[in-house]
Amino acid sequence: MKIKLLCLIIISVVFLSNKGISQVQVSYTGSRKNLQTNVVEAVRFTYSNYSKQNIYYTHYSIFRKVKASKSDTIYSIDFDFDKSNNSIKISQFDWKANQYYSKTVDFKPLSALSRKSNFEPKYCVKNYILNDTLISMTNDENASIFFTIDDTTNAKISLHQLVTYDGNYRFDLDKFRKSSLTAHLSHARDYWDWLKEGQTQADHNIKRVRDSILIAQRAALQVKINDEILNINSDKNYELDKLTKKLDDVKKLPDTIANAKAQELFTRRMDKIFSEYLSGTQCSKTEITGSYKFYVYPNQTVSIVKQPPMFLMDWRVAQQFSIIDTLIKKIPLEKTEVSICSEDPYNIIFQKHLSRSESLKPEIIIMDFKFDSVFKTTLDSAQIRIKSICNTKFPVTTTYTYPFTYLTKSEWGIWTLSNKKIKKYKDSLIDNKKNIDQFYSERPNAKNGRYNVRLNTTILNNRTYGPDLDSVNLKYKYWTRIGFMVGTFISNDGKFTTGADATTGEIYYWNLSLIYHHIGVFGGMHSNYGKSSLPQSDADSTISYLKNYTEAGLYVAPGKFFYFKLGIAKYTTINKNSAGNAINESKSIIMPIVGGSFMFPVFQLEGGYNFALKYPYVMAGFNIPINF
Repeated sequence: MKIKLLCLIIISVVFLSNKGISQVQVSYTGSRKNLQTNVVEAVRFTYSNYSKQNIYYTHYSIFRKVKASKSDTIYSIDFDFDKSNNSIKISQFDWKANQYYSKTVDFKPLSALSRKSNFEPKYCVKNYILNDTLISMTNDENASIFFTIDDTTNAKISLHQLVTYDGNYRFDLDKFRKSSLTAHLSHARDYWDWLKEGQTQADHNIKRVRDSILIAQRAALQVKINDEILNINSDKNYELDKLTKKLDDVKKLPDTIANAKAQELFTRRMDKIFSEYLSGTQCSKTEITGSYKFYVYPNQTVSIVKQPPMFLMDWRVAQQFSIIDTLIKKIPLEKTEVSICSEDPYNIIFQKHLSRSESLKPEIIIMDFKFDSVFKTTLDSAQIRIKSICNTKFPVTTTYTYPFTYLTKSEWGIWTLSNKKIKKYKDSLIDNKKNIDQFYSERPNAKNGRYNVRLNTTILNNRTYGPDLDSVNLKYKYWTRIGFMVGTFISNDGKFTTGADATTGEIYYWNLSLIYHHIGVFGGMHSNYGKSSLPQSDADSTISYLKNYTEAGLYVAPGKFFYFKLGIAKYTTINKNSAGNAINESKSIIMPIVGGSFMFPVFQLEGGYNFALKYPYVMAGFNIPINF
């Protein structure tokens, strides 16, 4: 047991002799910033150093988790300070990308001078370039690497900032304290004074006083700079509060109408669906004026309100609208996004800053500061924060509206067909080929005549579809009739007169007629000249005989088969005694004839009253019909 313990002690001593004097690792908190997205997250890091054969080793390990563990290492940096060769080797290892980088920096520390400084030297390295003064770096946060050699005797190196080789991340570790500047600046002045030969102690003391004054002026200026930085941050917070209030107001905004381009595209898509399902014509009368209103909410959900409701529509129309309601749900709708920045808040901050810092500009330039870089970090931070809000579009509830008018009507009209030409009744010719084709589709063998036709029209959003013809009924054909009829009169006692006198007379006649469509002419005469007699004018033996009877007039038809007859009859009479001798010849008599005629194809009948002879009459005959 004692032998094993002794061996363990020996091994430990050998190990420590090889490692030199080690320091215990302590875990610290730093940050990692994504330079692409500006997202900042906390990291942990450890620091350790040791020396061996005049080489001082400093090691940094960076972890993502709060509890530092070797398995969670994401980045490591080693500084090998070789005091013999006056060089620093910097090694970086990206554990996630499994990549290694190395660079060596030449370095000649002031502590190697023959004249020893009376205070602890401070040195700074930025981007692998040694700097005697930190003035140009005090506000610079863009170094690829930034570390401080606090003590060249014990090789105490502090890593402040590191940007990964891929440029994606920046680590901020040990915070650089500006209080280190005072000692460093004084040491640098001593160094350059020491190099100048022949410089008197008095001059040296004067410069030391000047340096003290310069340091005091820098400190006073830094107070003013810090005050301005506070003012910039205050302005930034004020503008951010205003933006927050505007954002709350945006969330309370009423519905926003879609922009003109989006509304136009939406209207075209709705028109296409409506015309596809409602442009057909039908034999009914419908009139609907309504609208659709679409609400597109920020979460992309859509609600649709339709007026009038479907239950107020005819069932056939409601069925078509039911299909439309299904299809319109698939229409893509663009949501409206608004910016809460009507003006650039950062410009307000920047202009206030320029106004306040105008008096600081000469002081900053005298102190060898760059005016633009002094406030750059603070201004950039404000600009990034504000632009991230101003460049963001916030969705609001968007409305799309589609008003519509749907009208269907069905009308009967009269068309006439004559020699293959169709025209509206008492109107112009029909030249609509579609309607003509529909007419012959309903009546392939249509003849000349008048037809009742039904025309259906649909008006959808001020666009007319149709008219479409869906029914054709014959009103009547156009007939040209050549007719012949024979008739006789009826005596007052209801008997036909067939003798030579009023009691036994032989009075009958004939006429010819020519009728074109619904109007025609006729003419006729007595068939037994000199033999037919009229009733006696008195009780004596004198008899009146009929002579030269003729009639003529017009036929006018209000319908298909029935015609009114209107004409005149003319005749003269001769008075004779019982012996047959003429006594005298009376004057001609002209009186009207009225009647009605039924003219069927081929056969026709007629009856009426002859005012000239003062008898009713009847006629019968035939006709030759021609569809012309």
